[in-house]
Amino acid sequence: MLEKDINLDISRRLYMLLRSHGYRTILNRTGDYALSDENRWLNSRSRHIRDLAQRKELSEQVPASIVVSMHVNWGRNKSRRGALVLHQNDGRSALLASAIQDSLDTLYNSHRLPEVGEPFYLLRHIDSPAVIVETGFISNAEDRVMLTSKRGQQKIAEAIYAGIVHYFTVM
Repeated sequence: MLEKDINLDISRRLYMLLRSHGYRTILNRTGDYALSDENRWLNSRSRHIRDLAQRKELSEQVPASIVVSMHVNWGRNKSRRGALVLHQNDGRSALLASAIQDSLDTLYNSHRLPEVGEPFYLLRHIDSPAVIVETGFISNAEDRVMLTSKRGQQKIAEAIYAGIVHYFTVM
């Protein structure tokens, strides 16, 4: 049970939902490989920074209306659960985050407010409205079931999809 596998499974499901409803969508990776392996132009020894820079570059090369980065949360406190959406310090990004957060809150029967993700490279360097979606806590037993089951992953993807649709409806 690895975060990268969960992220990719949910992302593929979201991709298919968006494509099947006519949205032009791109996945930055379709398999289990590091984006940094393709990054030859950024001189950094950090694979993580090269991965992030590759994502930024992709959003510039292929003009993006929005950027959604998928992740799984973890915490020492095993009772913490639910999704959290982080956004840029920008109105459009905050609106996108709010729409996705509201939809995920309905799924998780929780109430959280999206947060500004100030320290995150992706949110600082991408010009398009961008969000980081922490889809749940792998450290929480209830969330873990949702994050690792096909049915749960589909529900998460559908909730994110509904938030994205809502965002485009009000923009």
